[in-house]
Amino acid sequence: MTTKLVTVAADENVSLAEQLMQAIEARHLPVLGDGGHLVGLVSDRDLLAAAASSIAKLDEQDARVFKRTIAIDEIMSRDVKVVRPTTSVLDAAKLMRNFKISCLPVVEGDTVVGLVTESDLVDVLIGALDSGGHGDADRPTEQ
Repeated sequence: MTTKLVTVAADENVSLAEQLMQAIEARHLPVLGDGGHLVGLVSDRDLLAAAASSIAKLDEQDARVFKRTIAIDEIMSRDVKVVRPTTSVLDAAKLMRNFKISCLPVVEGDTVVGLVTESDLVDVLIGALDSGGHGDADRPTEQ
């Protein structure tokens, strides 16, 4: 589980989300609404879809300007599956596979405290295989 989170507000623009993802080398950003509560998740795929459908015929400068006019809440995923800090790695992996998603926000009450991503699950698998056993597959590791 990644606990060093960068989040974005729902009313911010697509350009900011894109810059943040590039800066922190992330593929997902939790989206927070009023009061700091999770209202969605924006992914690199959401950004690509918005770019492909909206700015395909614009030159680079016009595309940058246009991205500043699109609010994140227009492109984010709203039906976000979440887990708790006590959720097992196995349950998180099953949820991700069953819903074909690559990221799960980890929430405690109404607060986002982390993200579990496909990369985190691969890290658990590598640790288990390196140790020659099952490793600590009960809980995601914190980064």
